[in-house]
Amino acid sequence: MAKKYDLKPCPYCGSSNIKPWLMLGSNRFWNLMCYDCGSMGPQTENDHKPTALRVISELWNKRYKYD
Repeated sequence: MAKKYDLKPCPYCGSSNIKPWLMLGSNRFWNLMCYDCGSMGPQTENDHKPTALRVISELWNKRYKYD
């Protein structure tokens, strides 16, 4: 099972309902999506799910919050 990473809230709506999202029809393209407002984080291409989750989690937590 993949490790669970602590994610910052969505920078747009403040929700913590953030989940991994695999591009439809693909098993390589991953990103994180806010299931409340639909915003998506940076995408990574990786066959190895644990590595992909680590990378997208780190990128999500580095996002700039607009006030």
